[in-house]
Amino acid sequence: MAALLGSAVEPYSATHPVVYAGTYAVRICHGSCTGASATAFRTGIIVLFDEPLLQDQNGSTFRRHLDSDPSNACFVLNHTAVSTDQDSYIPLHGFFSWALQEHAVALELERSPDGGYGVRLHLSPKGLAGTGAIWGGVPPPQPMAPDSPQPPSDTVSAVRMGEPDIAKCPPLSEFNR
Repeated sequence: MAALLGSAVEPYSATHPVVYAGTYAVRICHGSCTGASATAFRTGIIVLFDEPLLQDQNGSTFRRHLDSDPSNACFVLNHTAVSTDQDSYIPLHGFFSWALQEHAVALELERSPDGGYGVRLHLSPKGLAGTGAIWGGVPPPQPMAPDSPQPPSDTVSAVRMGEPDIAKCPPLSEFNR
């Protein structure tokens, strides 16, 4: 019967293609991440896996608070010389769920009930490249007048370093309390 009606559920591999799975050196910049004037406010590592992370030997998948999908990626970021308190809306480490949406990798490095920091990445010659932006009730990094335009999106550059490496992730036990 389901074959006749068609299935609305895509297989996991359709929304999590193995071509994106890997370990990446990431830079997050206000403005461009290329050229002599590029200044990243966060640098570090993101790891995208092609399957959900397991939290225990029983096969249970790890799910970050507020996420509907199991976590299948991690990140460890560092402050840079240009980081300010206003850039603290992106945590320095954690887990997240990524999926392919409209031909782009979509993920959230931060998530609260009313806002977060979302990223969209496309394949690039060296790995992945795209944009990141605050959404929802999270205040912008700088005070804005009520009628001023939205701040521009941040630029995200992720250079592929190799296959997914769980050793680059923070310990799951820190997030499993």
